[in-house]
Amino acid sequence: MRSSQGSNIAFREERQPSLAELREANRRRQRRMWLAKRVHGAGWRLTFETFDHLARNCGEDVVDRLLARYAAADLAVLKALGVDEMPISPVRAVTR
Repeated sequence: MRSSQGSNIAFREERQPSLAELREANRRRQRRMWLAKRVHGAGWRLTFETFDHLARNCGEDVVDRLLARYAAADLAVLKALGVDEMPISPVRAVTR
């Protein structure tokens, strides 16, 4: 495709994920939420150890910035908006 200045600009269409990929991503997210709830429920020490391990292996700067951003959240506002808890997981009817 040519721009008004005549240069070539390549536009690549974003590939849409398949239904199977979306289902797998959703399954992994649900499991991640369940595991995070278990770690959080075990107390601050295990929560810290999890973040510390991520920092050592995935980049300290990234994890430190992320923690600082979430730690700065106003808990009263989150509670007032009703977003201080995870939503209840959907219930599915399984039939044959």
